[in-house]
Amino acid sequence: MVARLGTDATRFWRVFDLLTRESLDFQPGGGSPRFSGICRDGTPWQFCCVIGSQSAPSVRFLTEVGPPGAPLRTRTALTVSRIVEALDVLGIPNQDNAARVLAAICPPDDDHIAGLWVGFALDSSCRPRLRLYANNGWGDATERWLRLIAALRQLEAGRFGAALQPLLPLLVPVFSPAGLAVTLGSQTPLCKLYLRPFAPPWTAVRAVATSVLGAASSKFITAIETGLEASLEALPERSLVLSTAGGAQGGPLDLKLDFCGHCLFEEDSKPERLIERLGRSLRLSTSPYEAIRHDLGQPGLRLPHAMLAFIGIGADTFDAHRINVYITPP
Repeated sequence: MVARLGTDATRFWRVFDLLTRESLDFQPGGGSPRFSGICRDGTPWQFCCVIGSQSAPSVRFLTEVGPPGAPLRTRTALTVSRIVEALDVLGIPNQDNAARVLAAICPPDDDHIAGLWVGFALDSSCRPRLRLYANNGWGDATERWLRLIAALRQLEAGRFGAALQPLLPLLVPVFSPAGLAVTLGSQTPLCKLYLRPFAPPWTAVRAVATSVLGAASSKFITAIETGLEASLEALPERSLVLSTAGGAQGGPLDLKLDFCGHCLFEEDSKPERLIERLGRSLRLSTSPYEAIRHDLGQPGLRLPHAMLAFIGIGADTFDAHRINVYITPP
């Protein structure tokens, strides 16, 4: 995948080493305690394939830092120090504080599986991006919202919070703020809020889509239902993660719905049909997905449905769409 970008990959591999030096020693099913919340079997790794109207060819992955079996607080502290090192390698100054703010959101004990995840992307223009995800899915709902507000203040992302404010009457009764992410690598960091439903979400999803996307929301929801071959209301509630992102200094929000493949797919053809139908509905080329299948040694073949962890469908107010396919290792 990296070779296909045709760029100098030195920085990619230096960052790869910092993020995965210990964690990829994890052996699924080896009898050790579950290490990561990224994959169902505890594996601390996912590929992310982006099919999008504005996406350049890229390599993207999600991972966790630290030795399998180490206490969560130890891994959280190590993640922060490795992020600081990675920012130095990438020449991204003055963004260390974001890692420390997000670490403070994470569970303060060793009883939870997840603390911090890291996403890394490198595209064909050699533009690197780090995204740090914090697990805010602990404590009661009020505590979660209060932690989120405090973190946005510390990140000086009050304008992102202000952009979210009109959505709160739709979100608070139905969703829990399960995670907060910050993308590092630009002058204006991107903030992203992840929400999991604790009440039937579909009416709220439609209302949030209308509020964020305006008239484009109908096309967006119709494309999703076409791809899934089902109305939203027919889907299991546990299959959904809703997220919205925007600049720390303000600006329009986007919207993404992530659907859990393990909740939706029971045979290999269905995710392939979904990706093909979404590509047609949203007028997106699925060639990035064909490329990643080739790189994983399955050119022209269906990936086993168990490898499709999540499929995310995103849109913004400029009517740009994307499909993110999250793939567990073979």
